[in-house]
Amino acid sequence: MSKQRLIFRLEGSDDDRGNVHLGDFIKQLDAIRHALKETDRVLNERPATDFIIVDLSHSSPATIVIEEIPRPDRRTTELSVLNTFFANLVAIMSGDLPPRIDYDAIHAYQRIGARVGRRVKSVQVRSNSQSVTLTPDFGRRIDQILGPDEVEYGSVSGRLEQINLHGQRVLTIYPALGLRRLRCAFPNELRAEAVKAVDRYVRVYGRLRFKRGLDRSHPYEMAVQQIEVAPLADELPTLSSLRGIAADVELDAPSEEVVRRIRDEWDEQ
Repeated sequence: MSKQRLIFRLEGSDDDRGNVHLGDFIKQLDAIRHALKETDRVLNERPATDFIIVDLSHSSPATIVIEEIPRPDRRTTELSVLNTFFANLVAIMSGDLPPRIDYDAIHAYQRIGARVGRRVKSVQVRSNSQSVTLTPDFGRRIDQILGPDEVEYGSVSGRLEQINLHGQRVLTIYPALGLRRLRCAFPNELRAEAVKAVDRYVRVYGRLRFKRGLDRSHPYEMAVQQIEVAPLADELPTLSSLRGIAADVELDAPSEEVVRRIRDEWDEQ
């Protein structure tokens, strides 16, 4: 994969004569880093691209040049992460949903625009002879692209590996297939069940939230109403514990015979 570069120019407010506050500069760069990471994830099965700063200057506005480099021993697609990132920005500013993106990725893009319009007047991104300027309405454009929430009742199975009891009570489910992860808000009455379910396989039931503009098979959040915890291996019945269920059945009897006799016993009761 050939090396690609993007130029980022951050312009501060007129009150600060175009200068950018240190905290705003760091947070904006971190938002860009996170969006690049999410773009890499969408394009590649495993993190395959790293990014280095090849130029940094302050000539009003502050300018930073980022170059992508492949990680050693990692397979990458033919698509450049930086080029895809730039194309996604152009699509969003045009009011279109980027072709290869999911909720986590586009939410990361939304973070880039979260501080634009405060003490950061604008963020300009340049690729070769093309450029796109992120204005204060960048986040609103993403909201319009995603559309309103749509809600339906359903269930999701997976491993509960994260829980947060401070403020809004939230747990995170990591399904074995399909979804990457699912953020689940739960009420206080399910607190004890949620705590006991940490690091266990569970099935959660509740109201699934989707974004109209995204794939309906991938909800981004659930309001949990019920938690079912799968039993641990040592809680499952063993073969020896089943002895005596049909004691009068011969050991070499076919399975159909075993089932028939058990059914007849139930019918006689």
